[in-house]
Amino acid sequence: MKVIPLNNKTLINFVVNNFQHLEGFLVGGCVRDWYLNKKCNDIDFTFKEYPKEVATYLIKKYKFKANEFPQFLTIRLLSKKNRIDLSSFRKEKYPKPASLPIVEKASSIEEDLYRRDFTSNAIAISLNKNKIFD
Repeated sequence: MKVIPLNNKTLINFVVNNFQHLEGFLVGGCVRDWYLNKKCNDIDFTFKEYPKEVATYLIKKYKFKANEFPQFLTIRLLSKKNRIDLSSFRKEKYPKPASLPIVEKASSIEEDLYRRDFTSNAIAISLNKNKIFD
């Protein structure tokens, strides 16, 4: 199976080409949408390490506005057309039903995908290797 991004290719290629030293993935709904041959303006990247370096470069290059959510290991970048979420591999615990999760760093993409819902949102494309995880 080959999944090709249908939009934001320049931004995705920038991340792929400039951050090969980081283990990273496109993940979730954008991968699902591209597989279904739909464009997606809500793009999620996840990395083994906290993606502050990636966020800094994307903010400068694309003039994104940024919101950082350290308790969720996430940085959200916004423009008029796009929402880009950059996160670390995560795992979650819910102290009680309908509460916000307690987020901790996960050790692998597989562990991160395990926490996602059981739909096709638990899918990732490696930025470093030609491989899909689900």
